[in-house]
Amino acid sequence: MVEVSRSHRFPIAKEHIMALFLEHEQLDRFFDAKFSIVSAPSVNNKQPHASNLSTLQAQHEGLIRKVSTPLLTFNEKVLAVQANLIRYCIIGECLISDHQGDIVFTENNSGCKVNYTIRCKAPRWFPSFLLKLILNDMIKKAFKRLTAWLNQHENIHQQEQAVGTSRRK
Repeated sequence: MVEVSRSHRFPIAKEHIMALFLEHEQLDRFFDAKFSIVSAPSVNNKQPHASNLSTLQAQHEGLIRKVSTPLLTFNEKVLAVQANLIRYCIIGECLISDHQGDIVFTENNSGCKVNYTIRCKAPRWFPSFLLKLILNDMIKKAFKRLTAWLNQHENIHQQEQAVGTSRRK
């Protein structure tokens, strides 16, 4: 069994960072993969930024997304969306087995700490240490890209506020 776990602190509220991880078809902003929704729970109100936990659960639990990487294509199923957790697993045929991803969100005074853990089994012919390196690098890159994305959007927001302030003068 391979287990990789990385943590990163983001200067943003837990609800906002969770919402970014629930924007399934836009996860390619952070990961080296394309994501598309294969099957989604049928609910009327689809808002990834909804703050009501039961609404988030209804919109995302059971959702199946197709993940296409340069080397593999597979399906993931969102198993749980809780106040501090998004849990998913790979379903169907894939080279790695018994895969589960847990993204845990812990709010603190300066924003939110995100702990991303992946557990899975490598194929017998593939070295476990190499799979661990690949997964660790994937999470590290995702956190780095998410940080850059947040910084870029914060700068845009600050510029918009400055323009609005100068117009009022």
